[in-house]
Amino acid sequence: MERETALPTAQRKTKLPADHEYSRLSDAELIPLVEDNTTAFSELYERYYHRVFYYLLDIVRNLTEAEDLTSQTFLSAFASLGKLKRKESFSAWLFRIARNKANDFFRTQRKRQEIPLDYIEEIDAELFTSSGYKKEDIFMVRELVNLLSIKEAELLRLRLVAELSFLEISEVLGKSVNKIKKEYYKILKVISIEWKEQNGSK
Repeated sequence: MERETALPTAQRKTKLPADHEYSRLSDAELIPLVEDNTTAFSELYERYYHRVFYYLLDIVRNLTEAEDLTSQTFLSAFASLGKLKRKESFSAWLFRIARNKANDFFRTQRKRQEIPLDYIEEIDAELFTSSGYKKEDIFMVRELVNLLSIKEAELLRLRLVAELSFLEISEVLGKSVNKIKKEYYKILKVISIEWKEQNGSK
């Protein structure tokens, strides 16, 4: 009996979707397809590029450096996608890579720049909507946010710039969801109190 010739791995797998169908797939559905078709990773790239870029830009405050670090982040993600744990969120894993790239950058630079958080619109939506906050107070709020510690700023950045859920942030920072929520709302409360005190002292 003639021995059946083994098919290449790519041919033995389930038929890949057409390119236009990739946008309908979830991250978890796309990841197993990356090895056989770079279109799957291109879809992940398109989904997350701007969020990763603006997250890194907010950290390094340099357009060229942010673009370079964003490219490094996606190259590292593509190269090590096999290390992603099945239950782990792709977005949390990706932003952990981006965060590490930024930390490496600052270690190389041997200095940490001022924490320039321009989250006024986001903080407005989160906190000041019903507290009498006015747009002319934007500089005061920015000054208050800039007084945060690096860790506090990072938490706001992951939530408001990277737009990660509390669960995803907990995976990035290695803390429980409850602890992340507690720290986050504590930061907003402190900003609110300081703003009210300064606003009332005018």
